[in-house]
Amino acid sequence: MAYIHRILTTLLLGGGLFATPDDSWIPAVSAANPRELGDVTWRRDWDVAAAESRRNGRPLLVLFQEIPGCATCVGFGDGALSNPRLVEVIETLFVPLAIHNNKPGADRVILERFREPAWNNPVVRFLDADGNDWIPRKDGVWSEGALSRRMLAALEKSGQPAPGWFRLVVEEIDADDPQRLYLAMHCFWEGEARLGTLDGLLATRAGFIDGKEVVEVTYDAVRLPADRLITEARKRGVAGESWTGNQVPFREAPASDQNRHLSGTRWESVAHLSPLQAARINSALASGAPAGPFLTPRQAVTAR
Repeated sequence: MAYIHRILTTLLLGGGLFATPDDSWIPAVSAANPRELGDVTWRRDWDVAAAESRRNGRPLLVLFQEIPGCATCVGFGDGALSNPRLVEVIETLFVPLAIHNNKPGADRVILERFREPAWNNPVVRFLDADGNDWIPRKDGVWSEGALSRRMLAALEKSGQPAPGWFRLVVEEIDADDPQRLYLAMHCFWEGEARLGTLDGLLATRAGFIDGKEVVEVTYDAVRLPADRLITEARKRGVAGESWTGNQVPFREAPASDQNRHLSGTRWESVAHLSPLQAARINSALASGAPAGPFLTPRQAVTAR
């Protein structure tokens, strides 16, 4: 509803700021967002953004960006700043403010206040309403993983609670060493349901190898080493023979067999549902637990 509200206000008022029923000021959606800014709805006035941060307690996420910019600037906009889940994190848990580092006027005033270089690669800083950094400034933070780590650190430093759904986003995006392991079992429906709660698991996929039902497990080998994964799977009764490598003759099962407890439910069609979210929700539904904790606020609205 908030998204629809912004769109309607843009059409009726032609842009600018408007007040929502909860008295929070947000900018109208702009169809002219340059690629360097991605899909985030940015504030463009320091005083307005600082006042909002002071009112709701959320940290300011300030992007100093060159517009029009170099390939790095465009790549950051097309990549991390256009990832739907990161966009929601930025718009939901922070107050996003964009400062053009190559423009005169108000942008130049803020650029000089924070001693940021002009015509520079993108820099993201996390500030309080008085302009103090929550975490130290850092150059070269342009990947989705690096940005998600910094957002989590800034949120924790500011004293704001980091929702479980946000930690799940970081866990998936920031996986250090994704690997695949194939586990044979008597029923891949049970396998996906029992494995989906493992810390360090990133995705599951049901299928067959040599006529056996198996689950392909994608996991972060740093957080969940293969030997521990196999041990945990055996404890849960869903691990017989195992395979690794890129030449494994794996044949994917039909779509109706993937995350069977999720399949056909209203949760399956949630927008931007990630493989890790699907695995977690499938396991939750199998045990009779709610799916809500694994959804972002916007996903939860679309699932109603």
